[in-house]
Amino acid sequence: MKKIPTIIAILILIIAVAAGVFFVQNQQIFRIGASPDAAPQDVRITNIKDTGFTVTWTTDKKTAGSVLVGESATNITTPVTALDTTAVNTHFVSATTLKPGITYFFKIVSDGTNYDNSGIPWQTQTLAGPTTSTSSFLVSGNVLTSASQPASDAIVYITGPAISPVSTKTTTSGSFVLTVENATPTQVLQLFVQGGPLGISSAQFLASSANPLPAIVLGQTYNFQTQSQDQDSSVPNANINLPTESTPSSGFNVPSGTASGTPKTTITLESVDEKETIKTTKPEFFGEGPAGTTITIVVHSEENISSTAKVDSKGQWSWTPPAGLSPGQHTITLSWKDASGILRTLTRSFVVSASEGPAFEATPSANASPSASPRISLPSTSSGVPVSGIAAPTLIGIFAGIILIVGAIILAL
Repeated sequence: MKKIPTIIAILILIIAVAAGVFFVQNQQIFRIGASPDAAPQDVRITNIKDTGFTVTWTTDKKTAGSVLVGESATNITTPVTALDTTAVNTHFVSATTLKPGITYFFKIVSDGTNYDNSGIPWQTQTLAGPTTSTSSFLVSGNVLTSASQPASDAIVYITGPAISPVSTKTTTSGSFVLTVENATPTQVLQLFVQGGPLGISSAQFLASSANPLPAIVLGQTYNFQTQSQDQDSSVPNANINLPTESTPSSGFNVPSGTASGTPKTTITLESVDEKETIKTTKPEFFGEGPAGTTITIVVHSEENISSTAKVDSKGQWSWTPPAGLSPGQHTITLSWKDASGILRTLTRSFVVSASEGPAFEATPSANASPSASPRISLPSTSSGVPVSGIAAPTLIGIFAGIILIVGAIILAL
């Protein structure tokens, strides 16, 4: 009777070896892996800044997605704050609040499974610091499906020589707005639209004639280099450089007093200076302009925020984002038509520094509560006194069998 537990352990070892061979030979049946429809495709890195970057990809089926980042290829565990809240085919995830000048490694989480680039993680490097743009152009337009319906959630990319690739997602109405920096007016830029199962499209255009572009239909290729700037579709675009104020602006404090007695001839933005850092996620933007002028406002954030404001009879306007802005770098663009019908734009960059602290903070794992060691019952002997030497090899054999089974399963996977 003393030999029975040891025999059982030996039998477990034999079964474990047989199971291991079976699992390895039949791994295509027992492999627990993600559906190939959830595997990331067309992975691209855009919107690289000193504080983060954007990762985009597509999947054959609608899935939820996110990104894990790390400063080491062997320690990629920090999730980004932005992720796909709903299942989609086109994925647009931005990593923010990163360190400048650092090489970051990342993996894509798709449908609950981690993916890398054929066995190695993707990687990119943040900029060493904030950049100063010598010029900027606003690119806007609408994307339609082949059935002439708005193509929502399509990813729009803009690339070109000497410019950093930028991207955004179309809204529910199929519209998009992007700012291209450091491009010359006559420079030819490339636009690519990734609509997932809806199809793709591409176009070439001049930087100075891209606000707005003609409608883009998925499945088509365009060349807008010869597009004329006339009437409604493409009025001349002007970038306004405001003169330096004699009295510094007071930031986001609402101005007191009445409007100036001299009528304003252009729209001003007085609440934020270029590259200013603000400490609220819901700032109030305000300024002055010709009474009755309608201003189109676009805040370029993780998700573009679009709205309008109207200059009141006193020549003042104000607007506050309906939802809080995420910490990091943002750009606000004002667009309006002057008295001559010319489309004018004004763009400012600013940084939101929230008081909550860094978004990338790993959640500490819970401390396991101490528990009593499991009690082992030894078989009684004929003398009534437990005899040592029976349980130890039995337990070792059982544990070895379990390890072999688990190892076989892992090897099969």
